[in-house]
Amino acid sequence: MLKQMAASIIHRFKKLFILLCIIPILTAGIAYFMEMGKETTYTASTKIVLGNFENEKLTNPSVVKTFYQSEKPLKEVIKEENLDYSVNEIKDGFSIEEQGNKVIEMKYTSKDNNKSEEIVLGLSEYFLSISEKKLNNKIKLVEDGLERVKETEKNRGYLEREELEYRTDNEFILENFRETKQLEPVTVSTSSNNPLKKAIFGFLVGIMLSLFILLIPELFKEYRDDERV
Repeated sequence: MLKQMAASIIHRFKKLFILLCIIPILTAGIAYFMEMGKETTYTASTKIVLGNFENEKLTNPSVVKTFYQSEKPLKEVIKEENLDYSVNEIKDGFSIEEQGNKVIEMKYTSKDNNKSEEIVLGLSEYFLSISEKKLNNKIKLVEDGLERVKETEKNRGYLEREELEYRTDNEFILENFRETKQLEPVTVSTSSNNPLKKAIFGFLVGIMLSLFILLIPELFKEYRDDERV
């Protein structure tokens, strides 16, 4: 049985030799030229750890992800950072990904290295700047409130229960404020085409197809023989 199968495979190999050789070369060539047609892209990115100062649009990763990819904040970024790009241009390649533990990653992908870097720099600098301003405003509000309580205690000599609770709560809030920080500077990665690597992959796929053509008829023949029995 095995001798018959081996003989049949050898016979088929001799008969289809040219086709079996052409298939891997063809698939390698197709893979090579398809990869050659792809353009190099550049992805600029930076990681930011969000602060804690009671502002959903600046400290909640999910809200930041949704809000800062919308038109309104992007218009503000373009204006404040003097970016020479339209909102649609930025939206096309811009993304924000949640990385866990209140960390987000800002990314922009395009065919222009400088463009990708410039846009992520502008977006991240604006975000860090506005976060710092909001945090400082919050700190000032809390500190002003605590200062008023101190003045009240100094002038009156004591504090009411509500005032004591207010002071305790705001001291706790002040201690737990945390600024937004950039974890990693803006870097640019290149996604370049590799025709040779793709050609090797295509060649291996072609070999598998050739083996499939060579061996599958034997499997069907064995199946038909079993049915007759």
